[in-house]
Amino acid sequence: MSFWQLEEAPEMSGTLLELMNWLVLIIVGLLIIALIVGVIFAYRSRKKEQSTVDPLKSTEMSKDLLAEMEEAAKSGEYKLAIQKCFQYLLKRLSEKTDLLFAATKTNGEYRRDVQQKYPAGAKMFHDLSLYFDEVLYGEKKVGVKEYQQYRYHVFRFLGEVESVEK
Repeated sequence: MSFWQLEEAPEMSGTLLELMNWLVLIIVGLLIIALIVGVIFAYRSRKKEQSTVDPLKSTEMSKDLLAEMEEAAKSGEYKLAIQKCFQYLLKRLSEKTDLLFAATKTNGEYRRDVQQKYPAGAKMFHDLSLYFDEVLYGEKKVGVKEYQQYRYHVFRFLGEVESVEK
């Protein structure tokens, strides 16, 4: 036998070989499951980090939304102006109160949060969010008059929140 030739491995019994195969398959399966669970947790935590607003950037974002709202209204895009107005409302609420803004929250979740944290304004917020839903999702037709009324009520609501917070 030369140096390069290998000796034959000793015969293993069928059950021992089968048991080793199953053991390897189980270990590989557990590693795959652990990898999948790790990826899911990493994705969720990253998504959660991205969905919350940095308070330092929030005021800047509010100013941008206000400008976008006014620009949309000037160009006659009142549906977009109302959308920006509602987003502005949510941003300002998160700045003035402990209401956390998150891109993944639904309007229903915001209504519940306002009900719990600011019960005096819950009815007005409920009405503002429902009107927004009707405009955006119900395809309610809006013009300058409807936009101006909505804007008025949003700023009135924000003024009331501010006076309560002081």
